[in-house]
Formats: sequence, C-alpha cells, structure tokens
Amino acid sequence: MKYSPTRMNLIAIDGVDGSGKTTLTGQLLEILKSWHPHDQIVTTALLGTGPISQLVRTALVDEAIPPTKTTTAVWMASAILETYHHQILPALMADKIVIVDRWISSYYAYQCCAETSAIAHSLYYNALIPEFIRPSLYIWCDTDSEIIEQRMLTRGTLSRYDQQSKAFKRTVWAAYDEYYVQLTTASPRDTFDRPTIAYRYDSETTDSIISNAETLTRALKRVGF
Repeated sequence: MKYSPTRMNLIAIDGVDGSGKTTLTGQLLEILKSWHPHDQIVTTALLGTGPISQLVRTALVDEAIPPTKTTTAVWMASAILETYHHQILPALMADKIVIVDRWISSYYAYQCCAETSAIAHSLYYNALIPEFIRPSLYIWCDTDSEIIEQRMLTRGTLSRYDQQSKAFKRTVWAAYDEYYVQLTTASPRDTFDRPTIAYRYDSETTDSIISNAETLTRALKRVGF
C-alpha cells in the first residue's frame, strides 16, 4: 500500500522498557484529547496485536524456546511490518492521530547493533526503511539507566533483552543515540516525507527538553497537532 498523506498524524515514542514511554503516552493523550475528539486518536505498539506479533512476544519471554539471532531478526521485522500495514497505515489513511509505542529505531538498536545480525541489517535497510514514513514527532525516552534498572526490578516477567549485560544495553543506548542524530539531520525522501521533529525525554528530570505538559504542548503545536 502506498501512503501519500497531505500531513502525517504520526507520533513515535521509543526507548527501552522502563524508560517512561507509558507515562509519556498518557501525557500526550491527555493533551491531544483536549484538542481532538477521542475517537480520532489511536494508540498502538509496534509489536501489535497480530499473530506474528504475538509469536514474537511469546518467544521473547519463553526460555523454553530461545530463538536464534537470525530467527529473531526475521520474526521481529515481520511483526513490525504486520503492525505497520494492518494497524498504523489504515488508521493514518482514516485521518486518525496515531501514537506508536516503539519505532524502527528499536529494531536498529537491538537487532542490527546489539545482536549484530547480518540479516537484520539487510531487513532494516531493504524492507523497513523503504516502507516506513517518518513520523511528524519522534520522542526518544532517554532515562538514566540506574532508574530504569530500579523500575524493572518491580516488574514480574522480564524479556531476554531486559536480562542482558550492561555492555549489551550500552550498545543499545548508543544505537538509539545514533538513530536520533540521523533522524534529526536527514532530508525528506519525497514530497510527503518531511523531516521529523525529534526530542529526548527524561521522565525523572525537570531540565529535559520535554519534561512536562507545557513543553509537550509546545512540541505538539510545533508539528501542527
């Protein structure tokens, strides 16, 4: 499906588990619902509700069936494309405002960089990048790693990524940082794919670029919401 909008009502929120994505989504929803009809706003996760996404979610927490890096890369890319084409694009085509929990930057950080999967690089550059439009607003939840660790200790079931070494997690952070820089300096690929406005968000600090309702409101108004 070729998507050719006159504007992109798409907000992507990314970052590791425990970084504050859910908190930020709630703040965004509160603001947007004060401006738009509630049924005009859609929230979804990049690992959505489709059958491939459910398979991936199970595989990430089930120690009895640990997938290989290659299997994970293929499954994850398939799940992401499933959600994009069956949930995100239809909502955008219906002129909805879509907030997505995680973006392809997560695939780049985990599969391409941290797991150093060759097939992931191929899928990222040849399947994901050509398909995905850039969001109007991209927010990277860049919360301090020690705070994230404390939050994760209070959770029940952890994915295999949550249990990785500090070196693995540093590689993930560096990849998010690299994606963030690339996203803010890239040129549009076509008329409709305008540059994305990107911000970092830290849920625990008051001096973050986006840290409260006032700064979130300014960010949303800047991109035309």
